[in-house]
Amino acid sequence: MGIGDLKAQKIVIDANYAKKRFVLQISIETSNAPCYSIAEFM
Repeated sequence: MGIGDLKAQKIVIDANYAKKRFVLQISIETSNAPCYSIAEFM
């Protein structure tokens, strides 16, 4: 795989997790939980 393929794959992965990240952020804000990085949940 070339660099272009890796970038395309990352975009797809980011798109797949977009909703999960959004839901996670909302749940953190509504529960007043400490702000953990997204990476810790993956």
